[in-house]
Amino acid sequence: MIDTQPTAEDQGETIARLRNRVAEQEQQIARLNQIRAAGKLPDQRYRTLADAMPQMVWAADANGWHFYFNRRWYEYTGLTEAESLGFGFASALHPDDRERTLELWRRAWHDSESYEIEHRFRRHDGVYHWFISRAVPVYDDEGRIVEWVGTSTDIDEQKRMMEAQRFLAKASTLLADTMEYEQALARIAELAVPHIADWCAVDILEPDGELRRLAVAHADQS
Repeated sequence: MIDTQPTAEDQGETIARLRNRVAEQEQQIARLNQIRAAGKLPDQRYRTLADAMPQMVWAADANGWHFYFNRRWYEYTGLTEAESLGFGFASALHPDDRERTLELWRRAWHDSESYEIEHRFRRHDGVYHWFISRAVPVYDDEGRIVEWVGTSTDIDEQKRMMEAQRFLAKASTLLADTMEYEQALARIAELAVPHIADWCAVDILEPDGELRRLAVAHADQS
């Protein structure tokens, strides 16, 4: 018999994680309140303009700590303000893009370098879209960076079009370079996965009118 009831140790670990998460959110809210008290949050005119934009707009302090996101960010990600503040925004990044994004962002605010990156953000329904994110520094009268203002623009459709164009170019080359059309078609199915599809099948119509399955390719070969 398999016991599926959580152990006391499991429950303790879960409670500890919840406490840590609550503590993190409390720290983020306290930091936000400090920024509000210092008058560093965008004024109402800025907020209204940012909320009207189709891009996700955000702002961070000189140390890279995010203190503002426009309405589009919350609509797209489904995250709350407490979940997004500071570096919490990274929870919406694709796992394969998270480390690269945080490292480039750290380098930008630490070394005053420009920030531009293509990465994937998770939508509220779990679907990932490609975005291009850019940020520029805001300087005070003495030339010191006081904050960063950034945008994240959805480029998913453009990325898919580029993938499709690359696929068609490779497919055309394969068909032109070989007389073994069956081998070429099988290779084309492999090229299609996973760049423009998770699954691809190639069927050919025989002279007798019957369809014959020539090749099948899956994103998960297991």
